Amino acid sequence: MNRQFYAIILIILILIVVLGLAHFIFFPSKPASTPIALYSSSISPQNIGLISNVFNSTQGGTEQLALTLTSTMYSPQIEIPIENLKLIAYNSTIDYNNWDTSGWNTSLVQVNVFNYSFSPSQLTLQPNTPNSAIITIKLATNAPTGRYALEINLGKLKFLSPPGKYDLSYAEGVWLGMIVTPRSNSNMVPFGAGLFGVAGLRSG
Repeated sequence: MNRQFYAIILIILILIVVLGLAHFIFFPSKPASTPIALYSSSISPQNIGLISNVFNSTQGGTEQLALTLTSTMYSPQIEIPIENLKLIAYNSTIDYNNWDTSGWNTSLVQVNVFNYSFSPSQLTLQPNTPNSAIITIKLATNAPTGRYALEINLGKLKFLSPPGKYDLSYAEGVWLGMIVTPRSNSNMVPFGAGLFGVAGLRSG
């Protein structure tokens, strides 16, 4: 009798282990925090000189870039706000290849370097369709020359149609590298007139 009892217990334990392994193999769990990629981003120049999200400018210059967001074929209709453009770090040397910001200056005051604007400030995406916004960056005439690491912060997306299983809102950042070179004195304008005379520009 005892042998039969232990045999039954052993069979039950084996079944539990087998079923657990089968569930793990055929139904793997996914981290709850992993977002579903509903769109991709890219930057293209409105001037010449943008290479892999790195663009050139000069002290007192104005640059325009196109931020393009493209929804995936699985995405519902979504709306994405473009929240701000932030100065992350600065390095006084000019190097187009090295963008490791370890040891860079992170205390530079952004409003003293550039102002910016977005047009429009949010993008609506249909499934599998791109849409673009223009980013205007106006540098101060006395902006330090060198390399700037920047980030465009995108807000949490809003679903404009029933989201179903895609109801996972998340924010994202788009990295930019800016190279600032000196501008000749003959082309300079007063800082106040050049920086704040452009309507709609923000300081961060």
